Amino acid sequence: MTNLNELLQWLADSATPVDRCWVDAVIQMEGDARAGGPSAAVMPRIAGVLTERMADLLEYLSSSGSDDEWTQVRSIVWSRLAADAVSALLQVDYFSSWYTWLCRRQGTEGRRIHKGAQAFNAAWCILRFDRDAARHWARVALIEDVREYGDPSKARASRFLQSLLHEPKGDIDALRAFVVKLQNEPTKVPGQPVPERILWYPDQVLARFVSSRHRPARTTECDLFAPNLPSLEALAAALEGAGTSREKGYALEELALNLFDSVNGFEVRSFREPTRSGENDLVVRNLVTVDPVIAAFGEYLIVECKHWKKPADTKAVDRLIAKVRSAGARCGVLLSRNGVTGVKGNRKREDADLEIVKAFHRDDVYILVLTEKDIRAILAGNENLLRLMVEEYEKIKFARRTRWSDKVREGG
Repeated sequence: MTNLNELLQWLADSATPVDRCWVDAVIQMEGDARAGGPSAAVMPRIAGVLTERMADLLEYLSSSGSDDEWTQVRSIVWSRLAADAVSALLQVDYFSSWYTWLCRRQGTEGRRIHKGAQAFNAAWCILRFDRDAARHWARVALIEDVREYGDPSKARASRFLQSLLHEPKGDIDALRAFVVKLQNEPTKVPGQPVPERILWYPDQVLARFVSSRHRPARTTECDLFAPNLPSLEALAAALEGAGTSREKGYALEELALNLFDSVNGFEVRSFREPTRSGENDLVVRNLVTVDPVIAAFGEYLIVECKHWKKPADTKAVDRLIAKVRSAGARCGVLLSRNGVTGVKGNRKREDADLEIVKAFHRDDVYILVLTEKDIRAILAGNENLLRLMVEEYEKIKFARRTRWSDKVREGG
């Protein structure tokens, strides 16, 4: 092994999927350095680290050379390189600078340049230290990959978002659809007409996506909600198989118990507990302090479950509002199979949705409504419980007609 190319190839032959990211990064940087790009300044340091590691390990193994030990050598080299990369050599500043350099080069050359690899490697580098920044870079990489390949399932960024950052699949699909629509019909995207060159800059695409159609789940929402989907699916199956209305009600309460217990920072303090004024299906203590919006739900959430064929009426909503007031709480959650009366598609003479609005203006009480469609979306991995709750909260606070996630599901 007389040069860096041979050394990289030898190490790449047995790289694990995780290490392969570092292999690809160094190979790309080596090629960029030979072409006179910005990697030229850092590649001598990387080559020096690799050479030093190899010298130490070869000396250690000079008396033996079995296949198992050589495989171990490769693994140690890449794990040490990864540690060095995160701490010094392949920091996010480098890849973000490279990404910026390519963006600037687009304007000089008058053509779009693929920048997905740089954005993806920036996400990898910053993952351990700043998950918000990692999510941003991974979304930028996904936009680039959709532009380049069309199918996000083939993109590394898609797998990165789902497996390491717990991004709901529905968010990834919505972002892909937005990018495709922007490509094919830029003038039909809501908001101001889109200049074609916006597609050269994925940051602009992401900003337009977030502001016009969809609010992707935030990092804290994804990190705090950690459901065991097979367990929840089993509870949903039990709900479907329940016979009587009473059995269905109990089954929905069990599902709700496990849904809220899946949030790190939520503690279910009582379940079907009788009180002097009736019974609370669930009382959830909110200990989340890392997110000011979720913390704004208040210290306790009062949860009611209604597995009714018809939308929940004003009496059901008024009872929940009374329970929230009585407990000195700020937020109630109504899990109603078919929502409440008064909303689009559920117009009746009575208007439970109007009661929810009145409770907010009169008492600063929030009643968050989650439906069977919401639960199905969560079980499918397309939605996030906390994101839905925040959207309900903001829908009431800012007098929105619908939630953004409902618009996405309806294709609006």
